[in-house]
Amino acid sequence: MQYTNPLISIIIRTYNEEKKIKQCLEKVFSQKIDNPFEVIIIDSQSSDKTLDLVSNFPVKIISIAKKDFTFGRALNIGCSNAKGEYLVFLSAHAIPVSDAWLSYLIADLSLPGVVGVYGKHLADKDCNVLSAIRIERHFRRLELDQKTGKNNKFFCNTNTAITKKIWKTNQFNEEALMSEDQEWGRKILELGYKLNYNERASAYHYHNENLRQIYHRYYCEIYSMLLIENKIIKINFLLNIPYTLTFDTLSILSNKHNLTLLFRLFTDQLIWFVAVIVASMVRLKVFFLGKKNL
Repeated sequence: MQYTNPLISIIIRTYNEEKKIKQCLEKVFSQKIDNPFEVIIIDSQSSDKTLDLVSNFPVKIISIAKKDFTFGRALNIGCSNAKGEYLVFLSAHAIPVSDAWLSYLIADLSLPGVVGVYGKHLADKDCNVLSAIRIERHFRRLELDQKTGKNNKFFCNTNTAITKKIWKTNQFNEEALMSEDQEWGRKILELGYKLNYNERASAYHYHNENLRQIYHRYYCEIYSMLLIENKIIKINFLLNIPYTLTFDTLSILSNKHNLTLLFRLFTDQLIWFVAVIVASMVRLKVFFLGKKNL
């Protein structure tokens, strides 16, 4: 049911998410939490069964034109229509692991100075092996940083909660192609606020993409990070290739995965290399032409 005065607003962006959205919403509405919550769907003209599936749940659906979509704009629209004091962002293909996920995610928002919390990602059973390897390695490194006290600027709107109060004065960048969450997180930390990581607020997540989709995601990530860091080119993007090749290869061999996965790995990193070069060239062109963005 929809509450008149919910404490929590869960915002989910959708576009052709029929594969996982039903499972996502079933888990959301099975949460054991005393606080009332609402669910807001921001849909960008889905052409599959997404809207038919979400209409079976007590959600508020807001439709926006596909041409007007950016990750930041969709979130800002959801936030502006939210009634809750706490804003939760969940990907339509992210599935909360437990029925206490929501309680864990918002718990730290009552701590002094904490305005954002992000939960752990686990590889979904449908996740391709390379993505699963990287998800596990990323969060293992993140948790090590937490234990050693190392500053980590990671923030991801796949599985996140923030306060409505902080959003009102710090909205998401609507022009960024991607990584609006990374930019927002860095800005919030620079302002002196805290972002907490809660390992227990975990959700299954996956990327199963064709080569064209992989290239598009890499290009958008790289170009957006160049904008966020105000750089024309960043050599670290190319240095990621030997690092990724080394650790992914070791994971493939040590876990006795099919060796054909090595071909997929080298193809993946070739796509990353091309995306770095193209994004850097576009960034260079934009810089010298004096344009704001592309």
